[in-house]
Amino acid sequence: MPDILVRDIDGALAERIMALARERRWSINDVILHALRHGLGLGGDDLSLREVNDIARLAGTWDHDEAAAFREAMQALEQIPESTLALLQAQGGAKPPGKPKPPGGSKT
Repeated sequence: MPDILVRDIDGALAERIMALARERRWSINDVILHALRHGLGLGGDDLSLREVNDIARLAGTWDHDEAAAFREAMQALEQIPESTLALLQAQGGAKPPGKPKPPGGSKT
């Protein structure tokens, strides 16, 4: 296979490549090849089926632990029966348990 040299990579791009390599435990070369394949439409895989490319990670805003916590929360929500969710929606949504009452109490 041919080698291609890419010059003048700016600092932000280099940092992002290195960050992705650390997060995914990939080589820098693998990160660049993956980016090129997908950027050029040659990836061929369904991103929605790959855990490493969940929506949180694609946005680049959550780290690995945060993405895992989000997936865990979504799995917990999927276990709630639909009848319970419909009841909560009819009641105007659920309130978090233990939410403090506003100062002064209720005025009824």
